[in-house]
Amino acid sequence: MIHAVQHEAAVRGGRPEPLPPSIASYVWRHSGKHQVGLSVLSAMVFLLSVWPLEIQRRIINDAISSGSLSAIVGLSVVYLGIAILEGVLKFILNLYRGWVSETAVRHLRMTILGLCGHASQSSASHEQGGVAIALVLSGADPVGSFVGISLSEPLLQSGILVGVLGYMAYLRPEFALASTLLFLPQMIFVRTPPVSAALAK
Repeated sequence: MIHAVQHEAAVRGGRPEPLPPSIASYVWRHSGKHQVGLSVLSAMVFLLSVWPLEIQRRIINDAISSGSLSAIVGLSVVYLGIAILEGVLKFILNLYRGWVSETAVRHLRMTILGLCGHASQSSASHEQGGVAIALVLSGADPVGSFVGISLSEPLLQSGILVGVLGYMAYLRPEFALASTLLFLPQMIFVRTPPVSAALAK
């Protein structure tokens, strides 16, 4: 694998492109338009995730209360259609994320080998070669995986949380308030670094 990447980096030729100063810059420079596409898919998934809650409520409150079999069947078909559409969109989203991640891994490996090869032209070193191999084999995968989910995953999870809380606030504001108060200790004491801060590291 390393030899194949080295060969492709050599075919590209010329001075290798320098790495951006932060992960955020790397994500945006090499997958900016794909991040937009992933964000759109994530928004579609979390918007669809709220509708099954309303359909379940209507099945219980309207269809069963009135005893209308046709209403139950109709709402069940709509529920099934939304569930299938959401599953298909999730599959496409995960497939798209995987492709973006693998593309980033491949590009990062070629960039690392190109930079190390350019530096070794002036001062060859076994230590330098070992560092390059370690970065190519183990260092590129986590960064590439992060590129695939860096924006879409926080957007998806936040959208689902806000959507469910908003739906609860529409039906029973007191339940939404209680749920928000339940999450507050976790947000205060078990804080997760913001995405922007994590990307900047």
